[in-house]
Amino acid sequence: MNYKLKNLVEDARDGSPTAQLELLDRLKPLLLFTLKRYAWGMDWEEMMQEASLEVLEAVRDYRESTGVPFLAYLKNRLAFHIYNQSRKQRVAWFRNISAEGDGQDPLDRIADKSADPPGDLLKRELKTAVRSAVDQLDPVQKQIILLHYYQGKSLKSIARDQGVCYKTVLRRRDKALKVLAALLHF
Repeated sequence: MNYKLKNLVEDARDGSPTAQLELLDRLKPLLLFTLKRYAWGMDWEEMMQEASLEVLEAVRDYRESTGVPFLAYLKNRLAFHIYNQSRKQRVAWFRNISAEGDGQDPLDRIADKSADPPGDLLKRELKTAVRSAVDQLDPVQKQIILLHYYQGKSLKSIARDQGVCYKTVLRRRDKALKVLAALLHF
């Protein structure tokens, strides 16, 4: 079978250093293309050496009797090798990050700029205290507070629903707020 670079591949297989260097030089565009495509986030020099070694091993392992042209054989072998090396390095990197966090998912360690744990704790405690204080109000005051502040109803609609005038609901709300302030020590 005749193919491009046949003489060079045969000389390289026989161990000629000049043939090996020339073959690597002529295949450099293929190596760079493969690295660009499959070596995500890896050291280019290290991967270029890895790819060069894989070319030399492919030269040693190639058999014309298979009927596959050398460049097709090399392209597939090189792509799979670089992809697998890249994948192994990503897995090792992920394991190193995971090990540093005592088994914690690395994504859980990304800082949330909007997070405020002490503030969140205070808000929860304040909500609990307010709920407890609202529960201590008399039923009419409690109903006005719940309807107005929790359900968003206007004082006018509350007055209409209860059949009382607006001023009565306003006074009851104000009195309820004073009781809440006393209960919450404001």
